[in-house]
Amino acid sequence: MSVTVAEAVTDGTFEDPCLLPIEGIGKKIKSGEASIGTFLPEQESESNTLNARENPRVDIPLISNLSSLQPQGRFDVLQEYEGVVLTVDQESFWARLNNKTSPAAEDEEGEFPFEEVSRDDRWLVKPGSIFYWYIGYYDSASGQRTRQSIIRFRRLPAFASDDLLRARKKAKKLMETFREIEEDEALGGE
Repeated sequence: MSVTVAEAVTDGTFEDPCLLPIEGIGKKIKSGEASIGTFLPEQESESNTLNARENPRVDIPLISNLSSLQPQGRFDVLQEYEGVVLTVDQESFWARLNNKTSPAAEDEEGEFPFEEVSRDDRWLVKPGSIFYWYIGYYDSASGQRTRQSIIRFRRLPAFASDDLLRARKKAKKLMETFREIEEDEALGGE
């Protein structure tokens, strides 16, 4: 059995693939003689089909040299807020903002247009939803600096009102029990 192997070229294409016996592929990869990649399927023809039966190909995902990976960029946070959605209308939403960069600062309120929220997060914009707002600089790997505002909604499940009601009742019972114990101890009981 053989496997198709090709060397990756800097423009994202592959050099001409070669067939290697599958038994020797591990040694070739370790020694640097070959890298593993997927092959692009050719147009199916009768000769390709016959060739595939005689020399089956194995689809192996591309493995890149991790040491050659470049960092994609860096985001430096200047300001961070935790927000709670208060009201929602057709084009925007209002939120109460807690300043996480300066915790002593007073809470603020702000209006955010829906265009500021990613399409995947828009369904999460409801009264009571919690989100995080980051303002900062993004430095790309090429050195370009841009100022960005990023809004990310929390995806943790919210408590249902029934769950909250049960928790409050349980807490109330516990408080009553603790008060009774304190009163017994104050009166000299055990």
